[in-house]
This record gives sequence, C-alpha cells and structure tokens, in this order.
Amino acid sequence: MLDADLALVTSEEILDEWRRHRSRYSGRWLKSMFARKRVQKVQPPQHARLRRACAALSPLRRADAEKDLHLVEAALGVDQRIISLDDKARALFVGLSVSVKTLVTLHWGHAGTPACLKWLQASTPHAKPLQLGATTRT
Repeated sequence: MLDADLALVTSEEILDEWRRHRSRYSGRWLKSMFARKRVQKVQPPQHARLRRACAALSPLRRADAEKDLHLVEAALGVDQRIISLDDKARALFVGLSVSVKTLVTLHWGHAGTPACLKWLQASTPHAKPLQLGATTRT
C-alpha cells in the first residue's frame, strides 16, 4: 500500500480494534501511513437493512457479524473496499449479500493472497472476483 500510493480509510472504531490487535509490523505500518498523511477518518452511517439482517441471524453468527459490522459499514459508506485476513467474516457477509443487495458489489480482498496484492498494485480497480456477490452467483 505504501508503494501503490493508496490511502487507508478508517473510523475511530476500526482504529480502536486495530490498536487492540496490532502486531509490531502493523503498528509501524499504521504510523507510517499517518506520517504520510494517507489516513482518512470517517464516521460511517449505519445501514438499517444490514443491521436487521444481522439481527435475524442465529446468536453465534449474529455475534460474529456484529464484530465486523463497523468495517462493512465503513466500506459501504466510502469506497466499497475491504482488505482483511478474516475469511470467516467474508463468508458470513457473502451469505448476507443474498438478502442485502448493497453488499453484492462490496469488494473484499484477502490481504495474504497474490490476487489481493495484484489488485492493490493496480490501485484497486473494479474486480468482480473480489465482490461478495460473485461468490453467490451461479
């Protein structure tokens, strides 16, 4: 991300989570992004339909969805892109994209894959394979 001239869009809630779970490397990376003025803080709006869909899940799946809801709402409110290592959360929101159509075009790249790296190096263009709805279509 540093070489691709991309910015980090985040919310205070995402930063709090980052601080709780950061590694030494990610802490240095985040500090570098702030130093280069490549962090944009946002206050994302809540998405009522998405929250209703999460509330309708089983208690365990609802708890999992609510842990990452702030991340999804931030992406929906800004640029439709998430970079994460959490395949479990991605799969959960792929399932929700069947009933919450605003999730269908949300791009979710796995930070540890060559496809995501290539996507970042290309300055994150539209990429159907990374969209949540691409997994649910036949």
